[in-house]
Amino acid sequence: MCHLTVPSEEAIGLLDFLTESDGIGGRIRKSIDDFVVEEILNDGRIVRVGSGLSRPPTNGGSGDYCHLALEKRGVDLFEAIRRLSRAIGTSRKNFTYHGTKDAAAITCQLVSIKGVEPSKVPRLHGALAVHNPHAAGHPLELGGHWGNSFRIRIREIGLDGDETDERAGRIESEIRHMGGVPNFFGHQRFGTIRCNSHLVGRYMLEGEFESAVLEYLCSRYEGEQDDALESRRRLAEEGDFRSALGYFPRRLRYERLMIEHLSRNPNDYLGALRRLPRNLLSLFTRAFQAYLFNVALSKRLANPGPFLPSDGDVIDLDGDLRLVGADTSEADAIEAVKEGRAEVVYSIFGYASAKEGPLSRDIEEILEREGLTAADFYSRQLPDISPRGTYRRLLCPIDKLCIDRAMRGEDGTVLGLGFRLPKGSYATVVLREFMKAEISSY
Repeated sequence: MCHLTVPSEEAIGLLDFLTESDGIGGRIRKSIDDFVVEEILNDGRIVRVGSGLSRPPTNGGSGDYCHLALEKRGVDLFEAIRRLSRAIGTSRKNFTYHGTKDAAAITCQLVSIKGVEPSKVPRLHGALAVHNPHAAGHPLELGGHWGNSFRIRIREIGLDGDETDERAGRIESEIRHMGGVPNFFGHQRFGTIRCNSHLVGRYMLEGEFESAVLEYLCSRYEGEQDDALESRRRLAEEGDFRSALGYFPRRLRYERLMIEHLSRNPNDYLGALRRLPRNLLSLFTRAFQAYLFNVALSKRLANPGPFLPSDGDVIDLDGDLRLVGADTSEADAIEAVKEGRAEVVYSIFGYASAKEGPLSRDIEEILEREGLTAADFYSRQLPDISPRGTYRRLLCPIDKLCIDRAMRGEDGTVLGLGFRLPKGSYATVVLREFMKAEISSY
């Protein structure tokens, strides 16, 4: 476990591209200002960086909840909520939100807090800022928004401006022809630098809690800071948790929580996992589901017309799930998809999936290959983070895709893109089609 792992797309199930044109290469996230994410609400309002809600409430609102626009610069949501909860003097359990957003970015999103007066919310500065605090009568729900707006710059492109524009134009044409991009889970679901959340999640579901903890604490990934790499190496070799408290960097808060528990309770690896926030534990198991989905979708891209249904597929027809070849004919399913009345979906497999809806042939094949059944997705020791299962469409539509003309920068050509994606979809999945670069270059 002491070897250094280089993050790869293959490791998280991204095995192919939709578009065939040559990519532009380059790098993203060279600067925090190069990746901007703004939440789009169901009513069309945008939670904008710098100002908050595009149409803030005029009467102040009423109710037991405080809604606010939270702006973050290079801070993940869980850390932002920790800081804000301490500044207000309330529990993190009182916070809800629509989605987590990117950490290595500038983002702005709506957050709700139970039992807090808007006037008690401090106006933060630096990496965090608060806009438009106002009272409301309801909490926010996960996934209760339309999606997100992105403004992104790709830097260090090793082509001149004309070649960059030409390649980007060809890729854009292919994407428009297909109606979008594959709805892969992006590498943020698995860890931006340490792409191992799905591995931790699988160990957890298998009841291999020691392996889950050691994977999280000790696996070393290229891109981490040197002190973190050295700390993980030393703990893997020595196995001394009490000693590790003295050298693990304090910024690795979740690692230290587990190490502290194990220093006092040797071999209680399940207890160490329970020291982590419930939402983080859920991210691990959901990452394993995402890996299986990515593998199945990657395999499908080798087929002609990958987003058109055929026998053995499942389609969502106005909220009604139908198995093609059994519940509906292939011809009728194709017609419904082409008319925009239906879309092909895969199961995000969980412990209840086999009982609550049809499974596509592709998902059944992946589960058989991995040796998995529904029972494997339910943990008696961690029932509250056992994934029930849902469905996810295969094609991700892109709204308002706009590509700037390439410009010459200090370290190569720079290209800017803007687009909107529905909730649950990933900007990096769009970018990888344009860049054709390995994930470690992102």
